[in-house]
Amino acid sequence: LHAEQSAPGRDPFCILKGLGISPTRYRRALAPVQHRHLRVHRDALRFIQRARRRGLELFIATNNSQGRALSKLARAGLAASHGSSDFGVIFCPEITGSLKRSPSYYRALLQQLPYETDAVLMVGDHPREDGTVPRRAGIGQCLRIDRQQQVPVIHRNGIWCVRSLDLAFTLPFFNSTQAR
Repeated sequence: LHAEQSAPGRDPFCILKGLGISPTRYRRALAPVQHRHLRVHRDALRFIQRARRRGLELFIATNNSQGRALSKLARAGLAASHGSSDFGVIFCPEITGSLKRSPSYYRALLQQLPYETDAVLMVGDHPREDGTVPRRAGIGQCLRIDRQQQVPVIHRNGIWCVRSLDLAFTLPFFNSTQAR
């Protein structure tokens, strides 16, 4: 993970080739470790299913490499090594040229999406990287998950914060004509 974050645009899986290890073998060895250590939040899975049923297009915004993002999605049952049918583009540093801590990451993302900025919703759990930075870059709405917060829903400075993604579809964004 450190290699991914310190060298955006470089896929640490490339080192496997130098070590003579195939990505398939590596992913097979990594799967049990991820199964033990990566938590899959059921409310997130329900959110994705509901969004897909409503016809919403979903994309990933991550600081991970594409390979690492696919591995994490595979742990949740949302991808295979070649891609995901639930998500369009996986926006990662290889594609955006920067990390999520920079507004340029989100500007690059917005340039590649066929939507007005007001129709884009960023969903994540990091206050800055999934909240203030995307808003500053022009993303219309942000939805942050804080499973430890005391109240179910808070709205401040254009950022919705929910205790559970099960509450997301009760928010005004999903009940307006903007949400496609």
